[in-house]
Amino acid sequence: MRCIYPAISIDKNKRTKLLPPLQFSHVNSSGGSPPLVHWHEGPGPGVSEAHLTLELIWVAACWAYHIRNKRSVWPRPNHGHPLKHVHDIRDEMDREPGEWRPQTFKYPSVNPWLDFDFNKTLPPPYRPFRWGPKYNVTMGIRSMDFDDWIQASTLVLQDPQITKTHIRSTIGMPTTIGSAHAGQKQVVSTSSGPCRRMRNSVFQGVNSQLVNEIGEYLTRRYPHVFRVVSRVKHTPNDLSWDSLGEIEIIEIIPLNVRYNLQEEDPMKVSGLLENSSVQDDLALMLEGKDSRYYFQAGSICTPGFWRMRDKIGHPLERIHEGGPVQDREKLRDSMNRFFVKLRTDKPVTRNNYFMQIVRPEDDPRRVGSIDGDELAWSDTTNGNEDHFDEPNHAPKPDFISSSGFVEPQPIGKEEIDRVRFRTERQSLRRLPRSGAILFTIRTYIEPVIKLAREPGVPGRMVDAIRSWPPDVAEYKGQHLYADAILSYLDERHREQVERGIVQEGQRDERYPF
Repeated sequence: MRCIYPAISIDKNKRTKLLPPLQFSHVNSSGGSPPLVHWHEGPGPGVSEAHLTLELIWVAACWAYHIRNKRSVWPRPNHGHPLKHVHDIRDEMDREPGEWRPQTFKYPSVNPWLDFDFNKTLPPPYRPFRWGPKYNVTMGIRSMDFDDWIQASTLVLQDPQITKTHIRSTIGMPTTIGSAHAGQKQVVSTSSGPCRRMRNSVFQGVNSQLVNEIGEYLTRRYPHVFRVVSRVKHTPNDLSWDSLGEIEIIEIIPLNVRYNLQEEDPMKVSGLLENSSVQDDLALMLEGKDSRYYFQAGSICTPGFWRMRDKIGHPLERIHEGGPVQDREKLRDSMNRFFVKLRTDKPVTRNNYFMQIVRPEDDPRRVGSIDGDELAWSDTTNGNEDHFDEPNHAPKPDFISSSGFVEPQPIGKEEIDRVRFRTERQSLRRLPRSGAILFTIRTYIEPVIKLAREPGVPGRMVDAIRSWPPDVAEYKGQHLYADAILSYLDERHREQVERGIVQEGQRDERYPF
């Protein structure tokens, strides 16, 4: 007689599966020792009915043990409720593409920045360019301290109308873009790929988590700038930190403005909190069943040279399309792998930089403008935002011919005051409840002539610009300002060497500063 036991195997992905049936029999060993169990695939000698009963009980007990372990180590996906015990859940990365189980991640205690002053605190001096001659194409990812998630500075309150007149917020479903300054909504088509489609209630839940995370962080990090006016009563599965109850009313003290996080559109409020006081743009990326990440919601107020309407609903690599990009395939694969593996407890940050030209100071279109440096949109280079041709990363041909738009011409050294250095500080963080990855994007823009006064900067900057390969130079529009900026920075570097500020050949670097 033989007994079949469905054996268990654990594959390299930590998932259980059944092996082909095995058969076993008892064989008496020498010396009267207890019987040994031998596993084989052929029929074995007969055993007594009593022995068989004991064997079946033993097999059933083993099978029950394995089933119990399988359920405790590999639970079924949790449908929208946070798991209670960290030791009861499998690793957050052990999942299928497009799947996410809410995590019990607790944001570390935030150290309040008590001496922060909107009138005095300067922004971090990000100078994310490296010495040449080699230009390395990398993502430039660095670990981020949780205290530094969202950074404020004096520049925020100088021209708050810039973002108010250029706000872009998704409202409702992923296909809807609200244009606050246009007073209307625009509906665009999302990609037809395997992007995760969400019910409106689920989508609102993702956005609600976002606005609560932002509100909880800002009121802790900048307590004399952001204040919790009221909270709702705590419930077991709410979105609050430290079980205090979700924020109901939040106030931006310097602006004397309040928002209701429970009643107003969460993505719109997230954008207003950020752009009225901190000035970070927001982009929510969600994983599809193809393991690619799709841009599903955002508040984009200072993009400079890309439009949310062209990117919403599309995969990550589409955001970086428009003009040539060096090693596109390499970057795409690297980004996708990184996004899939990003953990809730490992936020990161990165920087990039560009140059752009602006109108002369006495240009009638600049005089009286609230955005003379073209922080929100680089119309000197790219024309009117509404007539931007995304595939070519330039104004539409019909707009050029019908509007009298004159394509920008390269400028000389005498116009160096028109060149602006534009840099973004980005943070990437996975939200624990939804699994969405949140980009925060803070843009800084400064005159190149100002940066050239800083010790060591002109030499490093000019070396970095000369290291750009042809496709990078084209993507960054180098032909518009090369004649002006290269000779100017060479002169400023030479002056610093002559004055002993730096030494020739000195290559100190504190990237990204």
